[in-house]
Formats: sequence, structure tokens, C-alpha cells
Amino acid sequence: IPAKHFVTRRTTPGNPFGPHTHDNPELWFILEGRAVVNLAGADHPVEKGDLVVIDPRVEHGLRTDAEVLWICLG
Repeated sequence: IPAKHFVTRRTTPGNPFGPHTHDNPELWFILEGRAVVNLAGADHPVEKGDLVVIDPRVEHGLRTDAEVLWICLG
């Protein structure tokens, strides 16, 4: 499946990445900071160096208490 986007994102407490879904899989790579990824209603802590694999049509989002820099490929 070809990727539709490759984006670097900066998420803060005031700008969380809210829950949503896609028809294609996504990969998130955490470049800096710590956050909580929510996958299908379950929270998973992530930090620098972690890779998150998101299956198609699984609701997902990301929030942080500080700031996190991450790459989204999907």
C-alpha cells in the first residue's frame, strides 16, 4: 500500500492529536519526548526511539504532558 503522507509533528498538552481512524496502516516514530498513545481505547506510554504500528481502521490518538516530536508515515 503506498503511503499517503510523511509528516513530522510536534504535540503539546494544549495541542493533543485527537482520536481518529484511517483506512490505511500508519507508523509513528517518536523522535523526542514522551507521550501516551491511545489505540482502540487502550493507553500505551511511548518515548524517544519507540515505533508505533497502527492497523487500518483502529482508532488512535496521542497526548503528552510536555512536548513530543514524532514522525507519522501512513
